[in-house]
Amino acid sequence: DFRLHQNFPNPFNPKTQISYDVLKRGKVKIEIIDLTGKILSVLTDKELDAGSYETSFNGNLFSSGAYICRMNVNGKSVASIRMLLIK
Repeated sequence: DFRLHQNFPNPFNPKTQISYDVLKRGKVKIEIIDLTGKILSVLTDKELDAGSYETSFNGNLFSSGAYICRMNVNGKSVASIRMLLIK
């Protein structure tokens, strides 16, 4: 019912675009987390209608390395992608 697409560009410095599809209405949360599981940023946290969406992430406050973008829908983790920030 939901799809998280790979960010573009990847690797990125410092900005990247994240697109995702919502096939039916639901509470959508898009988070950036580090490899230890710490939430660093919440990009989206709201009820969304069906459709295609895009958000951006600016990593200028973070160090180079791997990060995870996680999509939660209705309180369940449904998808994640690995992103690489290179400064």
